[in-house]
Amino acid sequence: MKAIVYILILFSSNNLFSQNSILKGRVFDGLSCKECGSPAVLLTLTDENGRTSSGQTDFDGNYKIENLQNGVYILVVMATGVREKVYENIRIDSGEQKFDFFYPEPCVKSLKRCPKNHTDNIIPISYGLPNKRTIRKAEKGKVKLGGCDPSLCEKWYCKTHNIGF
Repeated sequence: MKAIVYILILFSSNNLFSQNSILKGRVFDGLSCKECGSPAVLLTLTDENGRTSSGQTDFDGNYKIENLQNGVYILVVMATGVREKVYENIRIDSGEQKFDFFYPEPCVKSLKRCPKNHTDNIIPISYGLPNKRTIRKAEKGKVKLGGCDPSLCEKWYCKTHNIGF
């Protein structure tokens, strides 16, 4: 009988302690002010069993997601008017985990070379509201219309592989 009580206590305490982990950090603005936080960013964690937990950044870009079970998560980050970012394999072990990052990520300069390692059949990407001249170029396949998303860093488009970079 004593063994059963010890097993029940051990099982109960294990369940209690497995849900007290916290993921917290700061989301920095990668476009305009790299020292500034990004407010109103939604963060959603999904574990291996499909359970979700979420949080939102405050005015300074700080966030805190509590009552997490230990395990591996996928973190989806999104904000109005910005392309979502997915981080895979976020490991929550125990206690408090810290994860700071830029969102949207800062743009890095890219060369006019496809990630598949060729330089032919590559055209520029044009963002914003296109004028008549840009529309004509797009119809002729000389430019790719990129839309109005300010977080997109791709400057070139490979027509062979249908990818921006």
